[in-house]
Amino acid sequence: MKKLSQSQLIMKHLRKHGSISTQEGLNYGIMALPRRIKDLKEAGNNIVAEKKVNDIQYKRYTRYHLLSEENA
Repeated sequence: MKKLSQSQLIMKHLRKHGSISTQEGLNYGIMALPRRIKDLKEAGNNIVAEKKVNDIQYKRYTRYHLLSEENA
């Protein structure tokens, strides 16, 4: 079975769940999620970043949302 690239893993997650955070990216072994998101945007995918704050620990993080894809 062919191993998926990091970008493919991210897109699979976004298609299924609609969004992804850095912590979720780490679950896939993706250490540089913002860089992979930039690559996906440059490929024509409409992904937006939303700054959030964790309600329990009050830590800031970014959640990326897929709005549309160029290569669906």
